[in-house]
Amino acid sequence: MQKIIIITILLLIACAAILVALPGKLCIFGGCKSEDAAELSSVLQTISPQEFAQKWNEMSKAEAVLIDVRTIGEYDAGHYEGARMIDFYSPDFKAELAKMDRNKQYFIYCRSGSRSGQALQIMRELGFTKIYDLAGGIIGAGEILPIK
Repeated sequence: MQKIIIITILLLIACAAILVALPGKLCIFGGCKSEDAAELSSVLQTISPQEFAQKWNEMSKAEAVLIDVRTIGEYDAGHYEGARMIDFYSPDFKAELAKMDRNKQYFIYCRSGSRSGQALQIMRELGFTKIYDLAGGIIGAGEILPIK
């Protein structure tokens, strides 16, 4: 009987330690606020070309940034109008991202979706919360936005 009581106490202490270590991160018994759940689901979004174009066109350009993470050669060969180029392969890539306003919404793309998918993860790690990645990249999407 004493063993059962000791094990129960240890389990309760372990559970309490987890709850203290992760304040605001756990949704227990429906305790999440709807905005918390929405924020968790909106951090990473790879979206279809149609949805990407629709969201971009609906956004105030003061609140949103279009980022091309391809190389300068790829960018010069044709990019979506208004896109800012930040070369994924540049040694300063992460530092360039870190300088940007985390309150804005970001629309990122590359050639096929691989680099922008990796950039999405990096941006999430840097604390960005509103990021839209173009599924399939510019080759899969084509001229969903004007190309310059």
